[in-house]
Amino acid sequence: MHLDYVLNDLETFGFSVKLKKCSFAFPEITFLGHRIGGGKRLPDSDKILAIKQSKRQITKKDVKSVLELMGFYRSYTPNYAKKLSP
Repeated sequence: MHLDYVLNDLETFGFSVKLKKCSFAFPEITFLGHRIGGGKRLPDSDKILAIKQSKRQITKKDVKSVLELMGFYRSYTPNYAKKLSP
């Protein structure tokens, strides 16, 4: 039902989709670094594992890179600003 509405709206506004890039009837999908499904949005477990296994950052560039990655997931971390204060 909802899919019909979405596809009709896309057609109405002149958009098209490539079926090989579409996923239908999956209970959960990974999209832009988040796992989405069942009414929930969770962080991608592969990205979290990469953060946990990362080595200690030494250079300014490395620290900035890690902070940006963790900042992407700040909505999942209560009191994020306090935990990252120097």
